Amino acid sequence: MDFTFYPHIQARAGELGGIKQTMFNKKLMAKAENSWMQLSTEEMARIEYEIAYAPKVLTTFVTSAAILLMNKGTHVLYPIPVRNIIWIYTSIIKNSMNLIPTYKEHTVNIVTRNGETHQIGPFTTAAISRKDIGGAAIEQIRNVIYPYRKGIIYGYSDEIQNYVCSNIQEAARMVDAKSMEPGPWQQQ
Repeated sequence: MDFTFYPHIQARAGELGGIKQTMFNKKLMAKAENSWMQLSTEEMARIEYEIAYAPKVLTTFVTSAAILLMNKGTHVLYPIPVRNIIWIYTSIIKNSMNLIPTYKEHTVNIVTRNGETHQIGPFTTAAISRKDIGGAAIEQIRNVIYPYRKGIIYGYSDEIQNYVCSNIQEAARMVDAKSMEPGPWQQQ
């Protein structure tokens, strides 16, 4: 991925550890290249402009055009276009050894219109911790992208999972329709 013409993106990617190409991540690099190519010129310009001051949420940068996710293990940076996001929720896995709680793993999951789930994390906390790492991350993401795509579903319930997973195209249409409705700050 060549960000020569996008110095702000290149600089912020460096903050996450930089993009590295190795023989072990060639498929992920190709997937990332393809996702960057799917962004329009306008979206790339918005990302380049906004990333300079975009909030860093865990291992991502959030702009109005895309969530830029760095894969921690392979150091690949790829965008998740906001226009493709359907559902964002958090999951917490409680781990124990010999029935004694040891730690919790927090993950933020982003489901896109093609049915893919992208994960931010996992991040660990102590077994007795009351920190809601995922909930705080979702709130930060929502604060940035809500004005641009207010129909996105946030949070988890079995009902939401059944709705989204049973008919992803219908869920995408519903999110698209709700995103087109005027917000409280817009004239009707």
